[in-house]
Amino acid sequence: MDNLGDGKLRGDTLNTYNTLFSQPWNEKFTAIWNPDDKLKTKMKEFQTTCYTIGNMAVLPDRRIGEWSINKHRGCHNEWHDYEDRFLEALYLVLTGDSKRDLDLEELVELNKEDFVPFYGKEGWAKFVEGNLLMDYVDSDSVPVVLSKGYTYWRGGYTNRDRFLKECYRYIEDSTRIINNRAQRMVEKIKEQL
Repeated sequence: MDNLGDGKLRGDTLNTYNTLFSQPWNEKFTAIWNPDDKLKTKMKEFQTTCYTIGNMAVLPDRRIGEWSINKHRGCHNEWHDYEDRFLEALYLVLTGDSKRDLDLEELVELNKEDFVPFYGKEGWAKFVEGNLLMDYVDSDSVPVVLSKGYTYWRGGYTNRDRFLKECYRYIEDSTRIINNRAQRMVEKIKEQL
């Protein structure tokens, strides 16, 4: 707590709701995608699960103007706030890959004192373990991207059946990850008691 500083860190939800389902989903999403009652029920359950401790993390929050890592993550055209896509981009920055996002790299550099321990492949593995992100990576700690990157406002053509199939997959995978992280958090707390 002593090194938090003013606006240095912020809470963040890993698996978000608004990009895929909109807010409120019962108006915008339903009007566009016309989900069946089963999906509506799952979406409502996920809307609660999404705001539980297993879905919370901390991100450095030093900013360039109003632009933060969190905002960049949410507004990026390829990531759309999907954690798997963001982690892949952060991995590329922290391991110095030539395909890294230079704007994210600039924000990471601004928050370098918080990222210093996590540069390189070994540092990245520590980042994954310390943040309990094991469900997002393979056995070598390389992020695995499963999301399709869909948005409820999807421009162009997207087959409805494929889109709704991705909605089910996203809810199921995200719920599993959230529950796994929560369980790991509880175990770590028990170890400290």
